Amino acid sequence: MTLVLHRFDDAERFPLLDTLTTARGPWTVRLRRVEGETELCVTGRRTGGDPPGACVCLGLPIRAVAGHLRRLGLEARGDGSGCGLYVEASDARGCGFRYGFGTVSFADVRTCWAEADDPIDYWEGSPPPSAPQVTPPVQFLRLTIVPAHGTDHTVVALRQFLVTGDVRLASPGIA
Repeated sequence: MTLVLHRFDDAERFPLLDTLTTARGPWTVRLRRVEGETELCVTGRRTGGDPPGACVCLGLPIRAVAGHLRRLGLEARGDGSGCGLYVEASDARGCGFRYGFGTVSFADVRTCWAEADDPIDYWEGSPPPSAPQVTPPVQFLRLTIVPAHGTDHTVVALRQFLVTGDVRLASPGIA
């Protein structure tokens, strides 16, 4: 079963998180219509003062997913710049982890996938990577865009965030 967790159709629901954004260039988040679809367009420029790994963070509305998650998908229109897409989450134990969706090396609409049982990174309070374990329900907290090194302009248009598996929405505030 595929569940659409978020449609990126309301810019106010996905705020730019200034305190977590380390890319210093001007960044904008706005809605646009392309081919009859609404997209949340994130546009920005790197500056010479950006630290390595500079990123842009968007808050995700709190929605918890219970059940057995298999895959996570981000449907996006890329600009071919090679930026990275990530989603940070926490589980029922309060452990934090991050999923990677690869690089946006395409200039059309595609769904980028991540395996739910294979986060790429864990942080404080989490199990060691040698014994990863994600305990549902899971809350998805923020989406991070990391502009590619050597590019000065990035445009990513987000359409929807999907989860697959035997899943259902759960009550928020679980982690």
